[in-house]
Amino acid sequence: MQGSDAEAQVRAELEQIMPLISALTGLPTRWSGVVEIVEDADFKGKKRHTCSIQLASGLVVQDAHWTTLIHESLHAVSVGYSLMAYQSVPGWEEGVVEQLQRMLRGDILARIGAIVPSTILADLDAQHRYNVYIQALEVVRSSRGHSEMQFYLPLLATPLADRPTKMLMQARQLPAWQQRTALEAVSVSNATLRQSF
Repeated sequence: MQGSDAEAQVRAELEQIMPLISALTGLPTRWSGVVEIVEDADFKGKKRHTCSIQLASGLVVQDAHWTTLIHESLHAVSVGYSLMAYQSVPGWEEGVVEQLQRMLRGDILARIGAIVPSTILADLDAQHRYNVYIQALEVVRSSRGHSEMQFYLPLLATPLADRPTKMLMQARQLPAWQQRTALEAVSVSNATLRQSF
């Protein structure tokens, strides 16, 4: 697919996805409307801090591009997503966004009429480099007994730099029998969530 055709296709797909992301999360998008298709990219997709979205050229024709577009669209609504915040706590962004992508994609794909075989989705999930972040976040979530939606959507709506502190403050407000476990979960997980992978 030619570069301009690929950009037009991806832009049209994002124009379908973004309103759904905003509706499902309750957060406005900051996407600039700009799409860049990158040849020989060392990544699948990126939401630039200029609010453009980049996609690797080879991914455009693959089923996997849908999960990448949803992931990058979630970055576009993530509160407080800045370069400085991202560099200090990358896992608090990437883990939250990737888990929400998995949680919301079925609804989004159904609404736009895109079909991705479940075997492909399962393979993508199993091999994803951000699984380490999701595992760390799941330790925090399970320590407080929240459902996925109760945990991940409020995190996305919390300024990125404040997410670790918010989790600590919430843990301190739990009943005494639950507090220690929750505080330890945040402390242990935060070490992983501050690393770049």
